[in-house]
Amino acid sequence: MHILVVEDDIPLTRQISAALMPDGHDVVVMHDGEAALHAAAESVFDLIVIDIGLPRMDGFELLRRLRSLHVKSRVLMLTVRGEIKDRVTGLQLGADDYLAKPFSMSELVARISALGRRYPEEPVVTLQVGASLVARSCANASGSTNTSTTQNLWKYSSAGSEKNSGSRKSFIPFAMSVIRFTSRY
Repeated sequence: MHILVVEDDIPLTRQISAALMPDGHDVVVMHDGEAALHAAAESVFDLIVIDIGLPRMDGFELLRRLRSLHVKSRVLMLTVRGEIKDRVTGLQLGADDYLAKPFSMSELVARISALGRRYPEEPVVTLQVGASLVARSCANASGSTNTSTTQNLWKYSSAGSEKNSGSRKSFIPFAMSVIRFTSRY
């Protein structure tokens, strides 16, 4: 899974990354809420792990803004605030799970695995543009596309323009706009 870890405790983020990478997870680390909001708005993450006590924007506000932007990533709240009212607040704001500190690293890894099993990958999304078909598999939320998708994108972006036919310059912006469009839906 492509995972964003938002935690201001640098030694803890190193431990979390070290625990997740052997299982094949791609971990991105942010240390404040504002940077995390921008990262999550621009990239697709399968899971976002959020500490509540963050600089520049607390975890509850970060989660509130992510959900208002319709970011569909799974969210696990990770915090020293283990009181019932804090857990309920996090879950009501849209978190999928909540883990209080201190915690066992093996429990964190198990909860992340459970979140991965609980929510299957998204189905293939297709976009019909005139007579051309552009398809993108959303199964890999990190943004990779398969060869046939790339060929379809290339064919569509260069169609009807002798000057730009086959041009990498015209293909890349078009492909990125289609990928951004389909990853949001």
